[in-house]
Amino acid sequence: MTDIAIPSSVTEIGNYAFSECSGIGSITLSSSVTEIGDGAFWGCRNLNNITISADKIEKIGSHAFSECSGLSRKQNIGIRKKTATTKNC
Repeated sequence: MTDIAIPSSVTEIGNYAFSECSGIGSITLSSSVTEIGDGAFWGCRNLNNITISADKIEKIGSHAFSECSGLSRKQNIGIRKKTATTKNC
């Protein structure tokens, strides 16, 4: 499995950027990331760890972490009075 660290030069993860990348084991998003697009990590079945600096996140798109069956439990990420839930993880 590959561990991915998104560098501070990146401010958003585009729609479906990593969808169905079965080789990703963990992802660390830098504090510069403010937006995670629709389905950005959809279908990353072996993804088992996500590290996000949630204080900067303004938007998590729909189904951003759907079908991530490698995650061991459902995680909630608070976003400015809203909550995005990882579905089917």
